[in-house]
Amino acid sequence: VAKWKLAPFLGYAALPVGYVAAMLSPSRHVIWTDNAAVFAFYVFAALAIPFLFIASKNCRWDRLVGDLSYPLYIVHVPAIWLVWANPWLGGKEHGGHVVLGLSLAFSVALYILVDRPVDKWRHWATRRIKETAAAQFKFS
Repeated sequence: VAKWKLAPFLGYAALPVGYVAAMLSPSRHVIWTDNAAVFAFYVFAALAIPFLFIASKNCRWDRLVGDLSYPLYIVHVPAIWLVWANPWLGGKEHGGHVVLGLSLAFSVALYILVDRPVDKWRHWATRRIKETAAAQFKFS
């Protein structure tokens, strides 16, 4: 049984508390207002960040989301162009969910077909260079 730790607990507790604070805010339907509730929400969110990092540092799901962030950034604009150019995919007016789905599918494919093999090769090459260097220094 894992020991109960305060920092991860506070990090996970920050998520629902922050959400409730945002939903109870009188300005939740107004974008970028300057009232105290919005300011308090942003301060609360900023203070929760270190606890969230501690709580999620060993989370595989969080790591996967982080690994997919750059491929998603790379493919989202081509996915938008593809959907906007093809009305049967929804076009500009109704294609938001299709863009999201295509972007996620393309980013997962990019991660599996390019990122992971390159990363494996990089680790292999680094290990090989270290072994070669160590062997040269042993016998010289």
